[in-house]
Amino acid sequence: MKNQTVTTRTILSITAAFMLVSFFAPPVSADDSTTVQQLINALSARKFIQRETATLELIDRGTSIIPLLEKNIPQQNYEGITRSIHVLVQLSLQVKTAQFGSGNGAKQALDVLAQSTDNRIARRAATALTRLNKIREEEALAEFRKLGGWIERVYTRIGPNSKYVIRMYLNTSWRGTEEDLYLLTWITTAQELLIEGIDLSGNWMPIIGKMRNLESLVLKRCKLQDQLFSEVRHLKQLTNLDLRYCPITDTGLQHITSMTQLLYVKLYGTLGTKAVAESIRQGAQADVDYRQGAFLGVGCRQPPGPCYIESVQDGTAADKGGLLVGDIVTGFDDRKVESFLDLRKIISDYAAGDKSVVHILRLGTPHTSKINKVDQAELQVSFAEHTGGVLVTDIKTTCPLYIAGLRKGHIVGNMNLAEIHTPKELLDQYKLAEKGPVQMVYYMMSKKLEISVEFGEWE
Repeated sequence: MKNQTVTTRTILSITAAFMLVSFFAPPVSADDSTTVQQLINALSARKFIQRETATLELIDRGTSIIPLLEKNIPQQNYEGITRSIHVLVQLSLQVKTAQFGSGNGAKQALDVLAQSTDNRIARRAATALTRLNKIREEEALAEFRKLGGWIERVYTRIGPNSKYVIRMYLNTSWRGTEEDLYLLTWITTAQELLIEGIDLSGNWMPIIGKMRNLESLVLKRCKLQDQLFSEVRHLKQLTNLDLRYCPITDTGLQHITSMTQLLYVKLYGTLGTKAVAESIRQGAQADVDYRQGAFLGVGCRQPPGPCYIESVQDGTAADKGGLLVGDIVTGFDDRKVESFLDLRKIISDYAAGDKSVVHILRLGTPHTSKINKVDQAELQVSFAEHTGGVLVTDIKTTCPLYIAGLRKGHIVGNMNLAEIHTPKELLDQYKLAEKGPVQMVYYMMSKKLEISVEFGEWE
């Protein structure tokens, strides 16, 4: 009886053990004959262990299961949908970030599912994509910097305004391959892409065309192919396009004439013509700044008024030629300059390396005097217009201005703290001054000079 009891207990223990093994063992494994379809069906199973085992097994089987998994999602319950999308996310993360945009079906499947008419599926897929994109962007940023790229926050012009943006910057120190270019599409927080000195043939422009959030594209001294440049048309958020010294012709530039979202286009030193610049202006309704590419290196006072040089950049054509702050540009070669607008227009017709002669008026040292205000009839002085202000043509020795130091041939540039350009403006400012000392700034001499310059390039 005792032996029978032991035998019975042994049989029960073995049976229980087999039941436990059957319960906890995965319904399928890589070595058995279980089909992918059975694994996918198990994602909606009632038992947790079956759902969990199927999830892990599908992830292990890799991207080959994606088409069937995607096809079966509409038939899954809520748990099955969630697990199916989890599998796609994990398969996406197994792929190197740089390859993620080109051949990974998991991400593409999630993109499709996010557009599903079934809200259960679309909502979960969209949430998964947001999470996945954040992970991928962090990975892409780290890899991008490792390969020689820069990410910086800069204050720059976007369209008609200037603002702070996140800029991606690439130059000849970039060590990435064409495969690594897909990193660009994952850094979605970047609003501006600046590339300098790189050959953009091959897969560059097709990848740039996938940067859907890009607002500004700046290409400097990059080799561009007209046909590949057509990819820029896919940048629907692009408002600012800046091309400098890139050998792109009218054929390539024609691709942007229909980009009506563009607000500002800068074409410096390209192979395009004024005609295509006008086509862009008319077609895209954009503000187009077209120039042959010459750079002088001066900052001048805005109109109205003469073209006063207010700054000269070190090492530029202006600096090397000898232009100085305070000089007034009056001409370029045989063309007259009356304002900074004239100067900009004239320079736009020159290319880098061209030589020109700048005609300037150089005033002497400014002198400041104060005079006691009297009736205008007592001034006993005559004036004429002058590029540097107002020229004294005649003055009596009893005139308060004479007593203050003003002489015939002197040039008055400022009266009562206001810049003046005509005799009327001088007298009006004198009249507006309160009784007492009135401040005056004048120059005792001026020289007309011709300065030879050789234009450089814009940076």
